[in-house]
Amino acid sequence: MASDDQGQPPEELPGQQSMFSSADSAPSNGKSRKRGPVHLKGTRSLERLRDRIELAVKELNRLKDENHSLHKEVDAMKSRRTESVDGTPVAFTESPAALRSKVELFIKVIDSYIDGEESTETESED
Repeated sequence: MASDDQGQPPEELPGQQSMFSSADSAPSNGKSRKRGPVHLKGTRSLERLRDRIELAVKELNRLKDENHSLHKEVDAMKSRRTESVDGTPVAFTESPAALRSKVELFIKVIDSYIDGEESTETESED
């Protein structure tokens, strides 16, 4: 507001248009700006806005689909849960096949470690 009191027009941000300035007035700094007609700037802005809205709609649809699949997963977990379990039930995020392969790998590593320990013990006894 202080710049209005001094007679200087307020500085416009890029993409903003003053509704009170005349369309054919030149900028106060003496340089002429080459911009397209006002209606083209508005059209470009509307196109960018439309593109952003389309992206937002796509993201909302993706999130709705993800939410729906998560609801299905939760319902499936609830239906699989047994009430007669004593203690705390454990739920794994990995598939049973992936868990089985990890456990089998751990067993092999432990077996090889035990075999290595047994061989060093027999060598030391000889």
